[in-house]
Amino acid sequence: MKTKLTERNADTLSAPKTGGRKSGGVNSYYRDIEVTGFALRVGAGGARFWIIEYTLGKRQRTYVIGKRELYTVAAARTKAKELLGGVAQGIDPAESRREAVAAQTGREGAPTFRELYDKWLAEVGIHKKSASHDRSSRKKFANFENKRAREITSGQIEAVLAGLRDTPIAANRALALIKTVCRWGERKHHLESDPAKGIERPHKENQREWYLSRTELDELYYALDAHEDKVGANAIKLLVWTGARLREVLHAKWHQFDFERGRFSKGETKSGSKVTIPLDAPALDLLREMKRTATSEWVFPSRTKPTVPRWDVDNVWHPVRKALAAVRAELGDMHIHDLRHVYATALLVSGASEASIAPLLGHKSTAMTKRYAHTSPDYLAAERAKLTRALAPPAPKRIAPPTSKRGRKVVAR
Repeated sequence: MKTKLTERNADTLSAPKTGGRKSGGVNSYYRDIEVTGFALRVGAGGARFWIIEYTLGKRQRTYVIGKRELYTVAAARTKAKELLGGVAQGIDPAESRREAVAAQTGREGAPTFRELYDKWLAEVGIHKKSASHDRSSRKKFANFENKRAREITSGQIEAVLAGLRDTPIAANRALALIKTVCRWGERKHHLESDPAKGIERPHKENQREWYLSRTELDELYYALDAHEDKVGANAIKLLVWTGARLREVLHAKWHQFDFERGRFSKGETKSGSKVTIPLDAPALDLLREMKRTATSEWVFPSRTKPTVPRWDVDNVWHPVRKALAAVRAELGDMHIHDLRHVYATALLVSGASEASIAPLLGHKSTAMTKRYAHTSPDYLAAERAKLTRALAPPAPKRIAPPTSKRGRKVVAR
């Protein structure tokens, strides 16, 4: 609440009821009407602190000036004016205090993990396609984000991973991320050593190998053709025929398609390279048919707002996957991204080399391509049959029946 803070009421303003969550959690805030941003914070236990509340950049922050008994109202208000004046010039009092403490303790320039993470993100991570995800992933390390990065131990990192045991893949990704940040910090001399070094993945991941037999591929097309959302079904068909990532297809615009030359310019892919791939007849025919009735610059506009692209095709994929599971049970776990595996495997069994498959998938090297292109059991059986014929023993020789001296065959009786 707002009030004029005085020497008298500074000691009598009421504390919040224990457990209350209004007006700032378990604290009560009494904001001064004379100096905007200056306030008295009263805790449930009666502790009283002079504070300032300010916004720097897009973040709202609170800075503690000191305990009530250490400052008179006039002194605290003067200090608040001084600090808020600095804020107006872009000076963060909290950051200034951290630097002063670091200098006094001989740790000047030693960043907290949060600061280290932000430095890494600003220099390296911001250029990654996953930058927004990496930015939000920092909250996984909230237990020690305000701790000096040099003081973080491998045990603290392992404790974070243990807390993610119910989401094993997320735990593995969190470890990979913190390893990347710590290696960078060590190279930049922010860390004396890498605390994540030597920590093994908490969970083993089995490589997903996906392929569709001819029968299963036919079932996929039958299910897509039967679905009422034809536009969503067309998007999935294009994923099968191009091997593109979901966002590359759903966020594609018409100008990215060259119908005369049969090309799809995917723009900058996840690997950071610009990729243009050829389109075959089924894909071109489908796109031409869609183009005739198109009213948006997006090939797959949102169903509710045509000025923005569609976000997903889950409403189509889920029933299609259920239909595939009826043919082969394990296909019930198939993700839509796994269609890239299907595309790469089809190229491989058709005779394409990994070197030629890599650019079609937008990979910079064949190392990643090997994780996508697999050999299906049917293909292996056909190839093994060729080996069987190549290694087959010779046919048994025919032994001519004995003949008499006159050249007549001798018939046994």
